[in-house]
Amino acid sequence: MDDQKIDEPVDCTHCGLPVPAALVQEEGPSFCCHGCETVYGLLHSLKDKHPDFSPEEYVLQQPQQDDAEASSRYARLASPSFVELYSQLRDDGYREIVLSVVGIHCSACIWLLEKLPSMLDGVVSAQLNMGRALLRVVWNPNVVGLDRIAYFLYRMGYPVEVFGEQDGNSSQKRYERQALIRIGVAGALAGNVMMIAFALYGGMFSYMADDHRQFFRWMSLALATPSVMWAGFPFFQRAWMAIRTRTLHMDLPIALGIAIGYLSGLWNTLIGKGEIYFDSVTTLIFLLLVGRWLQHRQQRLAQERTEKLYYITPKFARLWSGSASQEVPVASLQKDDIIEVLAGETVAVDGEILEGQTQIDGSILTGESLPFAVQEGEEVHAGTLNVSSRILVKVNQTGEETRVGQIMLEVQRASQSRAPIVRMADSVVGVFIVVVFGLAFATWVMWSFLSPTHAVEHAIALLIITCPCALGMATPLAVAASLGRAAKQGILIKGGQALEALSRPGILWLDKTGTLTQGALALVHWEGSEDVKPVVQAIEAQSSHPIAKALSRDLPVASTPLKVEAEQHHGAGIVGHYEGRDIFVGSLDFMQRQVEETPSWVTQKVEEWTAKALTPIAIVEDGDVIAMAALGDPIREEAAEVLQDLRTQGWKIGILSGDHPSVVDAVGAMLDIPQDLRVGGASPERKLELVRSSQEEGTVVMIGDGVNDTAALAAAHVGIGVHGGAEACLAAADIFLSRPGLVPLQEVMKGAKLTMRTIRRNLTFSFFYNVIGASLAMAGLINPLWAAIFMPISSLTVVTHSFRASSFGDTSCPSSTSSSPSLSSSPVLP
Repeated sequence: MDDQKIDEPVDCTHCGLPVPAALVQEEGPSFCCHGCETVYGLLHSLKDKHPDFSPEEYVLQQPQQDDAEASSRYARLASPSFVELYSQLRDDGYREIVLSVVGIHCSACIWLLEKLPSMLDGVVSAQLNMGRALLRVVWNPNVVGLDRIAYFLYRMGYPVEVFGEQDGNSSQKRYERQALIRIGVAGALAGNVMMIAFALYGGMFSYMADDHRQFFRWMSLALATPSVMWAGFPFFQRAWMAIRTRTLHMDLPIALGIAIGYLSGLWNTLIGKGEIYFDSVTTLIFLLLVGRWLQHRQQRLAQERTEKLYYITPKFARLWSGSASQEVPVASLQKDDIIEVLAGETVAVDGEILEGQTQIDGSILTGESLPFAVQEGEEVHAGTLNVSSRILVKVNQTGEETRVGQIMLEVQRASQSRAPIVRMADSVVGVFIVVVFGLAFATWVMWSFLSPTHAVEHAIALLIITCPCALGMATPLAVAASLGRAAKQGILIKGGQALEALSRPGILWLDKTGTLTQGALALVHWEGSEDVKPVVQAIEAQSSHPIAKALSRDLPVASTPLKVEAEQHHGAGIVGHYEGRDIFVGSLDFMQRQVEETPSWVTQKVEEWTAKALTPIAIVEDGDVIAMAALGDPIREEAAEVLQDLRTQGWKIGILSGDHPSVVDAVGAMLDIPQDLRVGGASPERKLELVRSSQEEGTVVMIGDGVNDTAALAAAHVGIGVHGGAEACLAAADIFLSRPGLVPLQEVMKGAKLTMRTIRRNLTFSFFYNVIGASLAMAGLINPLWAAIFMPISSLTVVTHSFRASSFGDTSCPSSTSSSPSLSSSPVLP
């Protein structure tokens, strides 16, 4: 293909839409599909027979203003600097980018967008994540430009923006504004048409003058026309795209039903007799637009959370010049630059400590609840927190090259590569379309012999009564209703795919810290002198270490302020000087350096507390251990009961934590978790590996609260983020439990099963409704009027059934799958 064809869009000579690369003709007209080519040839053949006929009048034209706006909007994507900033260069020389897509509705949209490589030369692959409305595109920059790809997608009916761009939500805002206007207009028109329909139906049973009846019919037509032509335009656009690409899209039968109902009503209005169906058509359009809006909002919410991945690490760092530091963008840092990181700041890069020693909170990567000591020559990673002292760090990696950057990249890739679960309604839509068309044709043929004057009427009645509105709304309405009820209970769910996966038990991997436990250190036991408690509290109040914070918070405060001087020993403890007394508070190693022999009672307490996954802290004065404190992250009180209930539902339970293996083993033993499913000391990479390997056992659910869990959350069939979790964890999760405790997890499992039960009932009702309705129409027992009346009744039945439940997985109700007692009264710790 020459450069002209690569750089400029090739439009269909007949309809003006983009022509797939394989169909572009080097000479002569090019057509996007065989249908356009046939119509174009037919029109020009008429010109040969009728010289006055102008085929150009019948060539479909696209709105030039919209095209000009789109072309200018995507012009910036042609800039090499823009492409360099927002895309990645792969090892094979291709480039990769993530685009935010507007207008995704069902699995047919996935199929269509992932066919992009076959429609546009230079595109290597396209992978769509339906739940987040993100399209990952790999392309050859030597063949096609990014602006050309975006413009091509726009002409297909899917406006896009570059994900992560500052103003990348402009298309989303335009779409949402237009969608709300469409819903408002469609609702107003449907309401007015329905009022006119009441008058017409009333006139059937009481006398109404013919001129009044005809006036009302024309008024209905006038109101229904903008509803069909403008508010219902997206359905016809998707249906046309399905025809062009030879796919069976849910919008195809919907558009057909709308068109047949409208055209039948139009014809009957023109001839002054027969039934009109404008009330059914306008109501159908309004209800479907509302359903699409609810689905779009869920996708938008998911995307907004995903964008938070970009804010895990600082955007600025202190560049050290040798005598002073200057704040600069992290993106401008080069390898071997030196940055200054003050106490309390987050490390912006992966690097090596050149000067200083400190305590690092690495929970973002390891999940370990306690900070660890680092010194000169050791590595620190971006996203970790410098707890105690100033350090100088030599830059090794920045941005996506850092360890946390690679984890976030893995989150994105896992999210994209995860195959979307095809909805049950979409799986039967192709069969439904073929069967309905076949039955309508059979009805027409049969009645052409029995009663030719009624053949068309009975065929139309069948097409109307079997309109797929109930089938089309059966799944999204049930999901939307469940999502709304879940949100009221503090459970935020990104999409119906998660609910479908949770309805099939498999294995549950739970992070320990913050999930099975409360997520914060607390003073659990104290043994020894009571008088020293206020002194220890005053000493620890001068440190920012998590252990010090727990002791200063939980120990009693002296009635009058104590004058205490404190001296920190990194990685060991703290020494307090009070009224000539030296009091050491720290680890067991720190204690052993202060005493000649460890008392037996101390050894006994250490063994007892360690077995319970508690951290022992010693208080030493004048070479004697005067007290011992045990700190721990307490297991949630409801954990054992909730996990047992989940086991009875068929779930296997495992712990996957970055904490020390001995701590994880102790927690697992207390919760009756099998030895082979207690995994401690797991890095983010190890968690990801275990989640992937577990997928052979069925549905894999990962539950966590930290950045170190994000890759595993994204790779699991369902990722669940818990209360108090990191922003990145919530972005990667499919479900977020905003209430503390594990009871919401139990509610999610029950709610998922209830949702799938509602969907199955909706689909069963839709199936039998269509079977009975089609049988009545084929038998000639129902005319188009009654078909139009019954059509919205089927939709209203689905709506009523979807929204009839008052709660989402309420554990106060007896479980349908478990005989376990209710957990609604279980205490939930703050």
